[in-house]
Parts: sequence; structure tokens; C-alpha cells
Amino acid sequence: MRTTTRWHVTVPATALSFVLLVAALVFPFSASAAFATATEPINGGGSTWVALAIQQWQADVAREGLTVNFQSVGSTAGRDGYINGTYLFGASEIPFQPIYCSDPALPPNNPNNSCTDEQSEAAARPYLYLPDVAGGTSLLYNLQIDGQRVTNLRLDPTTLTRIFTGVITNWDNPEIAADNPGLQLPNLHITPVVRSDGSGTSYQFTAFMAYKDAADWTNYCHSQGYPGNPCPPTSQYPAASGFVAVYGSDGIANYVSQPYNNGSIGYAEAAYGKAYAVPLVSLKNQSGQYVQPTAVNVAVALTKAIINADHTQNLYGVYSNPDPRAYPMSSYSYMIVPTKLTGPFTDDAQGATLSRFILYYLCQGQQEAAPLGYSPLPPNLVQLGFSVNDAIPGHATPPPIDQCNDPTITDNFLGANGIGTPQVNVPGIKNPTSSGGAGSSSSSTRRQAASNAKSGSRPSSTSKGSLTGPGRGGQAGTVLAVASAKSVDFGHQFRTESIGLAILLTAALVGVVAGPPWIMDRRRRRHPAEEDLPSFVDLR
Repeated sequence: MRTTTRWHVTVPATALSFVLLVAALVFPFSASAAFATATEPINGGGSTWVALAIQQWQADVAREGLTVNFQSVGSTAGRDGYINGTYLFGASEIPFQPIYCSDPALPPNNPNNSCTDEQSEAAARPYLYLPDVAGGTSLLYNLQIDGQRVTNLRLDPTTLTRIFTGVITNWDNPEIAADNPGLQLPNLHITPVVRSDGSGTSYQFTAFMAYKDAADWTNYCHSQGYPGNPCPPTSQYPAASGFVAVYGSDGIANYVSQPYNNGSIGYAEAAYGKAYAVPLVSLKNQSGQYVQPTAVNVAVALTKAIINADHTQNLYGVYSNPDPRAYPMSSYSYMIVPTKLTGPFTDDAQGATLSRFILYYLCQGQQEAAPLGYSPLPPNLVQLGFSVNDAIPGHATPPPIDQCNDPTITDNFLGANGIGTPQVNVPGIKNPTSSGGAGSSSSSTRRQAASNAKSGSRPSSTSKGSLTGPGRGGQAGTVLAVASAKSVDFGHQFRTESIGLAILLTAALVGVVAGPPWIMDRRRRRHPAEEDLPSFVDLR
């Protein structure tokens, strides 16, 4: 006969059951509920410049039930895919062109050249441009001296242009040495790495060189058969003998990162340098400082950007920004979104998915910009994005601007770093009244539009059609009116759901703490004799 201690398992089991019940009740209040009405998958494609950001945002919204497929095929292919109906949305650093030829060195009427009037063809699918993220087009390089990788290379814009136009061909060139005093540069051939595909990154890069050193750029263009005097920027980089041409920003970063490609230098968005652990050139700015393409330096430079009425960007002020922090080769990327569903896209549910994706990246997604190697959008461009969102069929209603979890709004990213905002020349979209402000005037525009929608009144004449303009093919229409679509708060992580979650968790805590004493008291009253026995006799 042995004595066994008696354990009361009822109390912990009951508490556990209570917690599990609460957990089951919590799930319906998760963030995924906000996406319940937008489950139609959508496809997009285009820019490799912005691809790393879009891929991150894809993964984020996928966890909440949205399926956004994006193909990183380059800006040119993205615009083409939008025109021909392959993609619901496109991504590009270049607006639709009045004439785009696959081989700029050949006359447009040459039978071996493929030329397209993008603006006319895109008019069949009404669209607007929408800024998605800011960043710096950067120089990734692989330079080793005695087996040690150089990580502090500096270049003047003119020196840079002369490297990528074949004038400077060796790393120990005196012009490079002048930018890098104290660095014993090797007698090593320079291998410029450029894009083989039509690329917005190439366009941004060549636009910068054409502005900073028009003579060298034009001479090089002419040597490769490209027309123009001065030679304009191009998305099809003319690769000379001795250059390496590869597909995509990913291809450039991969090539430069290989240890055996010592002496190579290429261009891509700064995020690719971070992704491949490749050093970036410190580029000399207008004030004479050599700066890196950090989130702050990009944001500083872009205070001199001008956003035109059709949402395209004028970057001449950025290239010559006198602020000593400014990274001069900074710019925005565009998303091209439909204002009317046509062709294979006729379901408003697709517009709803696109809208919720846009609202996510305009707010919460901007928190990931700096860690990825980009720079977050300022409040006035977020407000511009909200207005473009309102033109998408089936769109969701954006949150108030001050509840948008963009770090330039909620974390005072701009104000804390003494940064202003770019000038927006779009009627109805105002610049914040202070550097780092959350855009109170834009909030007023949003609240007025919401009030109009609620009361059924029409927007004022200053709002109607104010954001469409020619749009390089964009169509007229009212884009500030807010439809009665489901509102989704992407700014502060779905506050309604969070409040419900907090209430349920509080109830769970009260249940766990107060439940066991109450249950034990109930058991004593029902079985007093048994509760007084510390053990029992096992006769087995």
C-alpha cells in the first residue's frame, strides 16, 4: 500500500481553457479583418529601382490577406505592361514618353527600330502618377588595394561622368586621386557596369550627368550614335567597348559584389548596396561636401524638388541643392495607377486591393523606407497619394493625414533633422506650413472632402479635376471626392481592432487572476470533506 499526494488539476485547466477561449475571440479582431473586402489578387510590374521596397510591402500585406504580385522588369517594361494590359499598375521613374524607341541610335523610321508613342497608347487606360518612395541613385563599386576593399571612395560629378563616358579608364587617374587625397589608387582598369534593359535608373543617372557635365555626356552620346545637342537623358544606356551591360539593378549589384570583379563600378538604387553589402561612393554636392545617400541626405536634397501638376518631378534644384547634407542624385519613383478599369481589369475588387496596398505603403510602409535604403515620403506627397487613391475605382478611404504612420508625420523625421518639404505645384495639395509639420492644411483638405462625401455635396471647383491635368496622357476628372468605400486605418495599426484586442486581453487577465480563487471556493462548498483530505490511500 502506498500513499499518493492528491493534486487538484481542475483550477489550472479551467484557467487555461479560459485563456484559450479569449485567444479564439481575439483572432476575429486581428488586422486581417481590415482587408476582408479586398481579396482579389492583382499584378503589377516595372522599376527595379523601387523593387526592394515593393517586395517588402508585398510581404507585409500578404500576411493580412492581400495578394500583390510584382515583377521587377524595369521601368520601360513596366510602362509597356501597363499599356498592353499585362499589369493593373506599373512602376517607373520615367513618365510615358511621346516617342520611345528601343534603339535611340537608329532613326525612328528605321525598320530595325521599334518605336512607340507611349502617351497616345496609354490614353486608352486612364491613369495617374503616384509617388511611392524616395531614394538616391548611387554608385556601387568594387575596388581592392593589396587585397583590401576600399570603402571610402569619393567622386566629383564631373569625374563620375568622365568614368561613365569612357574618358577616364584607370583608377589611378589624377582626377580620381584629387577626390581621394591620401588613398594610393592602383594601376587598375575601370569597368563601368550599366543596364542592358530599358531602365528608369539609367534615365535618372544620365539625367544627372547631362545636367552636371553636358559636354562630356553629349560627346559620348554622339560617339555611340545617339542624337541630340545636347544629348538628352536616356533609359537605354549606350554601352561602349569595355563596359559591361547587365539586366536589372539586381544584376549590377550582383556583378559588382563578386570579389573577382575588382575595378568595377555601377549604378543602382542605394538599397541594392545595402542588400549586397557593397560600398557606395560618397558623391560631391553643390556645397563641396562628399555625402552618402542616407535617408536624411536624400530627404534634404529633395526639399528642392518640384512636383508638377501632372505629378512628374523637376530635379534641377535637387542636383544643385546648396545644403551641405544634400545627396544630389536623389529622386522619387512613381506608381502608375488606373483611374478607370478597362480591358482585363473590370472588377472593382481589384481596385480595392490596389487601393489598400497603396494606403499601406503611403503610411505604415514608409516606416521601412530608411532601413531598406530609401527615404520616406514627406506629408504633402502622402496627401497627394491619398488624392490619387481616391480616383481608383473601388478605393478605400484614407485615414486622416495625422493618423498616417509615415515617420515624416508621426515621428517628426523631417522636423527632427531640420528638413523642409518639396514644392508641390498641384492645385488642392498644399505644402505644410512648417518644416516637419504634419501637413495641417492638407488635413483640412481631406476633412473637407470627407465632409462633402458624407453630405452628398460636390467638391468645390478648385478641387474638381485639379489633380488630373494633362498628366502626360492623364485624363480629367474629380479626384478629391471621397467615395463611400470602407475606411481602413493603416496609420496606427487598425485602432478599432486594437481597442477590441485590449479589452479582451484585460478580461483574460482578470479571469486568470480572479478565476482560480473563485473556483476553489466553489469546490470547497460542494465537497468539504474531500477538500480537507491532504492525501488518499491507493490500494493497487
